[in-house]
Amino acid sequence: MRIAIYSEAFLPSLGGCEIMSDLLARALTECGHKVLVVTATPAEPSFDVGLPYRVIRRPDAMTILRAYSDRDLVVCKRGVCIKGCWPAALLAKRLVTVHESGSPYWKGPTRGVRSWVKAAIRHALVAYARGQVGVTSAAMKANTGPLSRRVWTVYNAASPELAECIRRERNERYGAQRAEYDVLYVGRIVKEKGVVVLADALRLADRSGLALRACFVGEGDATAPLRDIASHLHHVTVDFPGRLGGPSLARAYCASAVTVLPTLPDSPGSQFTLEGMGLVLAESFFAGLPVVASDLPTIREVVGDGGLLFTPGDPVELCEKLRRLVTDAGLYGSLAARASVRANTFLYETYKVRINEVLSILSGCSWKNRTPARTS
Repeated sequence: MRIAIYSEAFLPSLGGCEIMSDLLARALTECGHKVLVVTATPAEPSFDVGLPYRVIRRPDAMTILRAYSDRDLVVCKRGVCIKGCWPAALLAKRLVTVHESGSPYWKGPTRGVRSWVKAAIRHALVAYARGQVGVTSAAMKANTGPLSRRVWTVYNAASPELAECIRRERNERYGAQRAEYDVLYVGRIVKEKGVVVLADALRLADRSGLALRACFVGEGDATAPLRDIASHLHHVTVDFPGRLGGPSLARAYCASAVTVLPTLPDSPGSQFTLEGMGLVLAESFFAGLPVVASDLPTIREVVGDGGLLFTPGDPVELCEKLRRLVTDAGLYGSLAARASVRANTFLYETYKVRINEVLSILSGCSWKNRTPARTS
């Protein structure tokens, strides 16, 4: 098939959406499809030279229409993105939307004519689409409205390159007595990701005399406030290595004991969150790390039995869960073993077979690889 993937955010920008858009394009290319990625993210022309698929960057409406004109299927990432979906509907192309958020696509400001028009267009595009794919069952459930048609769940996969780097790093570190870090955070260092909640939990641990070593991997506008908090701690040390990738990120995972994902809901008291899956959880499982994560539907589904959950936004409970993991060797060992097994759910080969199967069914074509795949 000739497939167009619309991804507003894409490489070389780094984030879960960007990484998974590249992984989707590579997987479909390896399955024999001709893939074109359409994105608003700029890049130097030389960046796209080594990619196994074609990329069109920062297109206007006419460019998108021309790009879609010879495609058999259009896949729109980040749910119902009007800019990416409407040209497919206008050209009567088969359209599939991929929901990567645990917050409903229709949720948002509803005041004013403009907001109502946008909501109406999104509902119409959902009704038009041949199917919808969610990165977790919870994300799909949150985005399944009365106009939804065929729905599927396909878990995102950890990057095969990163998984291999982690495997090698774990082999090199085999037998190491103690991790360099007790607590690891990986992601954008911004308030909506719950990093302040984690910082408050570390402050509580420090006040109680619990010695911890923490590492925040990433960048964001909350970095400076967190550095200020860390500078006043006595028993807890915090490192900020910045954004890491490849072997450096693999070393950070393998040098740590526990990964924390303190994501906040999209509004106080809500069970919805912009975190549709939390790719960092899958990556942590490949390193054999138990996780401590916010108890929200999309995250709970991914964590499974590979970690502990805490009430979103509650630093006291988070601190207590961290205390249990770093002081109870039996609990830690049990969760670490389950985390390693849980990693099998997020294998790249499983993802490639499953996404190829689903998109082929939705497009009306037969899929090439009929190997049974783990499904959610």
